[in-house]
Amino acid sequence: MMDAEFHDLDRIDLLQALETALGDDAIPSPTAWACLWLSDMDRLRDLVRDAQERPLFLVSFFRSMELSVKLVQKCEFTNPIL
Repeated sequence: MMDAEFHDLDRIDLLQALETALGDDAIPSPTAWACLWLSDMDRLRDLVRDAQERPLFLVSFFRSMELSVKLVQKCEFTNPIL
């Protein structure tokens, strides 16, 4: 099922823990949120642990992600549905 990641309670709990550790608006980047929602669960657990130990480092990382990658803005549909 393609949308299984969005209904996974463990993923939701981890993302909420990450947001709690970093602050509600610490991840303003749509690119970062897209990556987090689709990330490997073990890596997401590591990020939560890192956020709890070194929150300022991860806040800077997520904020710079949008400037350097801009993945969401680069996304193009090759076969748009009309």
